[in-house]
Amino acid sequence: MFLFLLPATRAFAQSTDLKTSPETTPIVAAPAPVPVAPVAYQVTPPPPKPPEMSVHQVLEANRYSLYDRYYQKVGEEIRITLNNSGTPYRWTITGAPSNATLDPTAMIFYWKPRTWHVGTHNITFTVSDGINTASKTMVVKVREEWESFFLPGLAATTYIPANNDLLGIFSGISINYVFLAWVHRNEKRGPSHGRLYFKVDILTSSEKEIEDMIYYAFGLDLSFERNPRRPFLIPVFGLEMGGSYTSRLVPVEGCTASETETCMEKLGGVFHITPTFGVHLWSDRNFFVSLTGGYTFPVQDYENLRGWRVNLGLNFTMW
Repeated sequence: MFLFLLPATRAFAQSTDLKTSPETTPIVAAPAPVPVAPVAYQVTPPPPKPPEMSVHQVLEANRYSLYDRYYQKVGEEIRITLNNSGTPYRWTITGAPSNATLDPTAMIFYWKPRTWHVGTHNITFTVSDGINTASKTMVVKVREEWESFFLPGLAATTYIPANNDLLGIFSGISINYVFLAWVHRNEKRGPSHGRLYFKVDILTSSEKEIEDMIYYAFGLDLSFERNPRRPFLIPVFGLEMGGSYTSRLVPVEGCTASETETCMEKLGGVFHITPTFGVHLWSDRNFFVSLTGGYTFPVQDYENLRGWRVNLGLNFTMW
């Protein structure tokens, strides 16, 4: 029986060997790799660079800043910010006063006119790209207009009467007070400078026998020079009306001397009219330095008291 089963066992073993043999292992063919198409990326090109502005276009962009200034006052600052419109162009300025400046970083032009800048100034702004240029001239008319009130002052004064052989020459101090002073440096007609004042002169004669004198007056002086550009050497003309007082004895007209009466009396107060002229050595909002003179005409004791008056003084603001 076992012999009968032996051939079948061998056949089974052979069939098993065939299944596990490398030669009988099935070969599975892998599919060939599919070629990958290149990916096309969408690249957006940069926008075209806008054309650079011309120098004329840059200048036109600043025309509202570079307007003419016909009523520029002394002390008011001019500030102009230049617009370069994103270009590297270079600005230059000609005709500007010495105290004007241009900030090259912020592109700001500064100028504060002073008293001596009164008048017309032509300031030229030029923009350049290195080859081409464009320019604009700005006209600036600087004016000075102001009023000051209550300026006290002090002066040295001299009075030379016509009969100085008898009366001597008077000298002393003058205390004065300017109620109103003004300066109008412009093209308008009329006085450019003016002062309204009151003064009191305390005078001592060079002759010891002559009594001291007090002179008092209201005065007005004006300058008729039209739009002077300088603050110094301003000619002025004026008028003073007031009087003098002295206890000097004078003879009484028509009097006949007697043992009980004398023909002498105190002169007392005398009304004067004095046309004046002179020059403001310096004049501005804060102080005046003036040299003035005049010839006084008294209504009494005319032959003795008429004569020249000379003053050198200073007036200044208190605040």
